[in-house]
Amino acid sequence: MSAPLLFYPRTTPDPLVLEWVVGPGLVRFSWSGGVTEGRELAAHGAMPDTILGYLERGELARLSLTPGRITTVLPGEGSWQTRTTGQDALTDSSPNKQGETLATRLRRDLFTLLSTPNDKGELGWPTGTLDVPTLGGSTDAELRNAVEELLGGAAGDFAASHGGSMRLASVQDGVVRITMGGACRDCPAIGRTLLFHVDRQLRPYFPNLVRVEET
Repeated sequence: MSAPLLFYPRTTPDPLVLEWVVGPGLVRFSWSGGVTEGRELAAHGAMPDTILGYLERGELARLSLTPGRITTVLPGEGSWQTRTTGQDALTDSSPNKQGETLATRLRRDLFTLLSTPNDKGELGWPTGTLDVPTLGGSTDAELRNAVEELLGGAAGDFAASHGGSMRLASVQDGVVRITMGGACRDCPAIGRTLLFHVDRQLRPYFPNLVRVEET
């Protein structure tokens, strides 16, 4: 069974910065920049026009990509809670309504980008002509990297929201062992948590995954 696309916003202490947590394999390289760097990335086929437009219109000051996370930064003062789409940001090809929050529109565009398969049937941020690792893998080292990405993002967030924690103990011969802490330790739902928040997020990309278990 395929897992739903892992993608959701996460606030930060800086009101200008909003993070977007994404599942394993959806972002496969690291990059950070503004409009000039964004245009350079677009020349490599790795910055879609829909997202570059946010930088070109001045709605975003910077955007950063790293496996497991997309970071978007507003220009000037204000916050994501109050920023709306102004009339000067709309174009003839834009279906957006004035007053729609910027976060809502950006979330829709990012989700569409990440959930639309490319010509190889792969989901995620396009890599264009960049030299990046292939999606998934078949070694313990590749599996370990993906687990750490999950625990540092969506799976870790889920555990923390329940007063607990998840820490990678080991990856050996395709068996992933995770140490549960806080409220998650000895919780009767541990098996379900590991299945839905770790196993099913990894299995489509890692044929070498045998099982995920608690230490």
